[in-house]
This record gives sequence, C-alpha cells and structure tokens, in this order.
Amino acid sequence: MDDAQPAAISGDLPIEPETPAISLPFPPQPMAFKFVGSGAEYFRIWIVNVLLTIVTLGVYSAWAKVRRLRYFYRCTEFDGTGFEYHGRPLAILIGRVIAVALFVAYQYAAYVSKPLGAGVGLLLAVVAPWLMRNALRFRLHNSSYRGLRFGFTGSLGDAYLATFIGLILLIVLGIATAILIGIEKTLQLPWLTGVTILAVVLTVAFGIYPYWYRAFKEYQHGNARFGNAAFRFNSRLASFVWIFFQLLLIFIGIAIVSVVTQAMVGDTRFPGAATQQKELQGVLKMLPFLFVIYGGMLLVMLPFFRSRIDNLVWNSTALGPHRFENRLRARDLIVLYLTNFIGIVCTLGFYTPWAMVRTARYRAEHMTLILAEPIDQVLAATEAENLAFGDEVGGVFDIDISL
Repeated sequence: MDDAQPAAISGDLPIEPETPAISLPFPPQPMAFKFVGSGAEYFRIWIVNVLLTIVTLGVYSAWAKVRRLRYFYRCTEFDGTGFEYHGRPLAILIGRVIAVALFVAYQYAAYVSKPLGAGVGLLLAVVAPWLMRNALRFRLHNSSYRGLRFGFTGSLGDAYLATFIGLILLIVLGIATAILIGIEKTLQLPWLTGVTILAVVLTVAFGIYPYWYRAFKEYQHGNARFGNAAFRFNSRLASFVWIFFQLLLIFIGIAIVSVVTQAMVGDTRFPGAATQQKELQGVLKMLPFLFVIYGGMLLVMLPFFRSRIDNLVWNSTALGPHRFENRLRARDLIVLYLTNFIGIVCTLGFYTPWAMVRTARYRAEHMTLILAEPIDQVLAATEAENLAFGDEVGGVFDIDISL
C-alpha cells in the first residue's frame, strides 16, 4: 500500500520555489592611468641616446626612439600593469631613410624647376594618406597591454577620404581667391584684396582646418582596436570650431600685447656708425614684439590648444562600453611648460629628461577609463577572441602620429 501523503496543516504557507539572485548593474568604475618613471632614471637612457646619435650621425636615432618608447610605455601603468612597445629599430630606420629621400627629392625638384617641384609635391600629397595609415598600423600593432596587441583596421579608402576632402576644399578656396584677386585688379577695387584675405583666413581657421582635424581624429581613434574590442569616436564639428575660435581670440590678444610692448620700448640709440646704429635699432625694436608673440604662442596658445583638444578628443572616445575621461587644464600646462622651459634653458638642455617625465606624469594622472564592467571581465572578453592585426606592417614608414 502506497504511503499516504500528509494532509496540509491549516495555516501553513505554501512553499515558494527558490528565486534566482538578481544581478545588480555594475556601477561605473573609474580607473586612472599612472606614470611611475623618474627623471633620474630616464636621464641614463636619454644621455646614451643623445651621445650615440651624435657619434653615428643620426643612424642610432631609430634605436634611441625604441628605447625611449619602451621606457615610457613600460612606466605608463593601468591597473598596476605597464604597456609594452615592440617596434623594431631597423624598420624605423628604413622608414626614416625613405622619408628623408622623398624630402630631398622634393627640395631638389623645387630647386631645378617650379613645375617639377609642384609635380613632386602633388605626388607626395597623393602618397601621404597611405603613409599615415601605415604609420598608425605600425604604432598600434607594436603596442600591447598584458600580452594583448592593439590594432588598426582603417581602410586606405577612408584614409584618402579623411585627407582629400580637406585638400579639395583648400584647392577650391585657392581658385576662388585667385579669381577674386583678378577681379580686384580688373575693377580697381582696392578693398577687395583685404576682404578676400580675411575671408580666406576665417574659412581655413573655422571651416577647413577644424573639419580636417576632426576627420583625422575620427579615422585615427574610430578604427583602433584592443584585441577584439573596438574603439569608437563621436564628436561634433561645432566643438572643434569653438576651440579654434577661442584660439584666434587668444592670438589677437597676444598680438595686441606685442604691439603695445613694442611701442613702449621706443627708439634706443647705440654708439657707432650710422648704418650699424640703424640696424641695431631695428633689431632691438622688433625683439619685444617677437619675444611676446613667440612666447605667447609657446606658453599660452599651445597649452590652451593641447588641453582643450586632448580633452575633447579623448572624452569623445570609447573602448566598447567603456569611455575615457581626460581632465587637462590649460593653467596647469602653462606652469608645466614654463618651468620645463626655464629648467632646460638654465641647464643647457640637461633638464630635458625631467621635463619629459613631468609632462608624461601629468598627462597620465589626468586620464581615466570609466569601466562599465570589472576589469577582469574586460580582459577575459578581449582575450576570448584576440584578433591579430597588422602582421604585414613590419617594414612600413615610421611617422609620429600618436593615438
């Protein structure tokens, strides 16, 4: 006889099946980069590089570059692990020899004949997108993190598209400028040349160059990969135009200060012959203007541009679901560049390694990757399908176009 099931006791609650644990969404986790190198440590590498480059008449510069990049890659850490650079010096040297040969050929052609120089220049312009693409593939393929290589998948067609549209716009603008100047000479309109030059400057500064710069960064960042994880780039053209507009306002301010400074110096008399006196006075009168102009460009405009454009580019870049956050400040870079410049001048260049390390440390400490999932899962997913990129780029040109 089957065992009878016990009757339900009045008041007992029915037993509910076990419910699966609810997985909470992973909160965004910022992880900062870190630079652990020191100026004293890098000085030993730097001084050997300089001496051997001089002794070998520049041939060792390719090996010097590899040693420099390996040091800075290794000292740039993320989650306690440094990056690695695998570039081969011989490939870099071959690329430099070919690049120098092309430059010499262009200079010689321009010296022999202007049409021939223009033809060689046009040929170099046609080849430039190919060089740019190969350089990006070379640098990324020879970079790795925890054994996983970076890669670049941008097509040659996209490289020409990113470059040639801006070039075509410049050509059209040049033709339009020539037509307007011809009209000015024909109709005797002296004001037209000034208006044309102003329109050309404004068009290049706020139309062509920002578009060109954004297109290049979209091609550069949007086609990079880390293992099987793709980078993405998304930014508005208006943001680039606004940065260049601010840069123009700063330049106008620097120019006004330069003119006022030059006017305050006035004429200074020097003893000597009349001709020598006039030459010395002319040089002295221009020195304050040039000093303020170049000083303002190097110590104000460059830090402003570097901070704003780097923040815009990296804040518009993502690696899969993870996004970058860059927080450079112009005033910090002004102080950094100024103190580096003073240190290099006062030590006759021997402060250069410390200046490079200080700059690398500041840039690394203000870069963060906002993770959308734990770092172990990110690396595990990337290792699951570690695609190989750029195996055929061992002998391409080496041009410094940094990601």
